[in-house]
Amino acid sequence: MKRPKRSFSPASQANIENRSNHLFLERKSFIAEPQLDYHHTIGKANFNMLIGTTFQESRSGLTNLQGTGYASEGLIGNLNAAQNIISPADENTEYRYSAIFSRIGLNWDKRYFLNLTGRRDGSSRFGDGKRLANFGALGAAWIFSEESFIPNSSSFLTFGKLRASYGTTGSDQIGDYGYLDTYSPTLGPGGLFPNQLSNPDYSWEVNKKLEAAIELGFFDNRVNISASWYRNRSSNQLVGFSLPAITGNYRIHKCTGKFTGYCAKYGL
Repeated sequence: MKRPKRSFSPASQANIENRSNHLFLERKSFIAEPQLDYHHTIGKANFNMLIGTTFQESRSGLTNLQGTGYASEGLIGNLNAAQNIISPADENTEYRYSAIFSRIGLNWDKRYFLNLTGRRDGSSRFGDGKRLANFGALGAAWIFSEESFIPNSSSFLTFGKLRASYGTTGSDQIGDYGYLDTYSPTLGPGGLFPNQLSNPDYSWEVNKKLEAAIELGFFDNRVNISASWYRNRSSNQLVGFSLPAITGNYRIHKCTGKFTGYCAKYGL
């Protein structure tokens, strides 16, 4: 982006140079999810089994360059002609995620159903000893309208099903490197100040879900009714927490209050 002096207010042009901003952004990612599915029937029992894995990786890089001191507007944008070149941002991030999962299902005589799932997930967004976690779920269902005490010729209740399930899932939907100490450069040369403390307990957010439901169909399923009860609970939530200023780990986000003079002095 080109920013010549004449694009600014005439009152401030005397203290401003011709300048340009150059932003370079690169992102690469891939995901692979191979799976194997197997079905088998023994008498009234029907089994289905699935096993799979997930591999995911993404890399991103951001570089921001600013050129100032161009001799003329015609040279703006050519960094070779800039008197000064600074790089206010040069970032590279990498994210890796992998998982292995399986599911076993049983269908007995099209009346009783049972599903068992399990998985093990790993994420690079957590520190050593916290990157791997196990999750699973159990579900069962009963189609009681197929039982002998419900006449097949019934024109009133034609379908009835009870089901229940309980399971846990994990979440790593946060920024990268949140478990590490991080630092930012000072306004002066050669200095750093901390803005984030390391957290060795940074780990997966766990969501626990419990559900029970009934489904009914009447008059050849012309009228259908469904009712469910569920409870979702989360633990170890991944949320931001502001540290007190006395720790020395803070950032100035707004130039207001007691920091007004500071921001004006350094042009923030």
